[in-house]
Amino acid sequence: MGDIPLLEKIALSPLLIMGVLMLAVGRYAADLETLLPGVTERFEVAVGKAFVEDRDQLNSACSLIGVLKVLVVLNIWGLKNTRVQLILAAIAVPGFALVIYAHMALGDMPSAYMPAVVFMVLLPKTAFAMLRGDEAEAPSAAAVEDAPAPAPSSKASARTGKHKRR
Repeated sequence: MGDIPLLEKIALSPLLIMGVLMLAVGRYAADLETLLPGVTERFEVAVGKAFVEDRDQLNSACSLIGVLKVLVVLNIWGLKNTRVQLILAAIAVPGFALVIYAHMALGDMPSAYMPAVVFMVLLPKTAFAMLRGDEAEAPSAAAVEDAPAPAPSSKASARTGKHKRR
């Protein structure tokens, strides 16, 4: 299994907290603005006002986003499944790009969307690190081939110095 550097794991760990907050909003109908101030405004910019006004859709989206964020952290610390990480990276990159777009459209300072930039870079980086580790651990075809057996020799044994009888 490819090993992810410890600092990258630590840098991705805040996704757990954000994921739990999104799950709380989605599953338990917690007030979105109380837990994550300004998120409804960013959702409105990213996906439209009609989406934000439909509370069921918004709750479902928050639940899905929360589960995916929690799954990223569980996978890098515990599951360590390369395919799962590749799928999560493929889903996360456009998602974080949308987050960055929403922040920029609202005129937020770069510090507001810098975590999304970091996550957008680290998720594929960790997935490919895991993939490279898997490829390195796989035995190559040349190593698996059996070498031909040595031909019997009629010369003297190296240890005893005696000749073989014919």
